[in-house]
Amino acid sequence: MKIENIHLQITRNLGDYESAKLGASAKIEEGDDLMEAYKAINEKLQTAFESIFKENVFVEEAKPSKEVLIKGTAKYDRVKALILQRQWDLQDVEQQFAVDIDVMIELQKLTRVEK
Repeated sequence: MKIENIHLQITRNLGDYESAKLGASAKIEEGDDLMEAYKAINEKLQTAFESIFKENVFVEEAKPSKEVLIKGTAKYDRVKALILQRQWDLQDVEQQFAVDIDVMIELQKLTRVEK
């Protein structure tokens, strides 16, 4: 059997449940050492990974965390008023704030209040 093409793919963990894959193919000529060809591809892929991820080309900037909505604060009272006035819904709240389950339950009750 004559091997004419080889392919190597490597995967690296980027953290935060993300990974990246890079791969390369090469045509090998008669007389080329198969293991040496794989080693050469691997070296090039490792160099590419270091270059790409050292510069954070594919890594998004960390987004600032949302403010926590706390019961009894002025912001909580304002959000309640917006919900009661039907200017905001629960999706609006979740987009703007980090909300624990107890606060969410209270806000859900407000959405069921009839005017």
